[in-house]
Amino acid sequence: MRRVPRIVAPIAIFALGAAAAACGGGGSGGASPKAKPPSRVFTEKELTAALLDHVTGMRKAYGPEAGAYGSLKATKAGEQAMAAAKLDKPHCREIGHLDKDSPAVKKAPSAVVVHSSGLVSVTEALVSLPADQAGKPAVAAMPADCARYSARVGDKTYQYATQPVSVSAHGEAAQAFLTDAGFGGKTAMQLGAVTMRYGNVVMNLFVAGRTVAKRDLDAIVEQAYARLTKTLK
Repeated sequence: MRRVPRIVAPIAIFALGAAAAACGGGGSGGASPKAKPPSRVFTEKELTAALLDHVTGMRKAYGPEAGAYGSLKATKAGEQAMAAAKLDKPHCREIGHLDKDSPAVKKAPSAVVVHSSGLVSVTEALVSLPADQAGKPAVAAMPADCARYSARVGDKTYQYATQPVSVSAHGEAAQAFLTDAGFGGKTAMQLGAVTMRYGNVVMNLFVAGRTVAKRDLDAIVEQAYARLTKTLK
């Protein structure tokens, strides 16, 4: 079995910054008229089939991994990476992330895959929540002061600045944002992050690299959402 690659931990750390605007707006609006959201709970096998199987110019760096959300190696690696970061505003740590302590989330079927070119990585996670969770917010609301904060990771202190953006896909309750993570007055990495729902399925996409533009988010979201809606019916 392949171990969780080093790329997963940096994504989790930089997601601390991306989380700042996870609920701050920028959504694309209602569900696509071409894709009626399903209401049933999907299996891990079905979710795996709905993941991106190919990203142009990239190879699979990890996964697909499937299982209960709380038991995934990728989930645990992300939690460890975030726990190692010391925030100046600790209450911002969990903003934009699924409640990993909720039994409904922890036990939910899920699947994750990471594609990478070496310079840019794309992480996709699908989580099928219980039917009674449909229509409920996937993540917590954002405190106003979490748009900017800092985190010490090892011997470096990173500053995060996040802006909400709109994306062209038509998922329910879509939220998207771009984050600059830097230190020493220079941007070290940019992260684009998108959370949206398709019925009771939550899709998270993270695009991490030296530079990440809105068009990069649009392209990967369109591809991922199209595969999701075509596969899960």
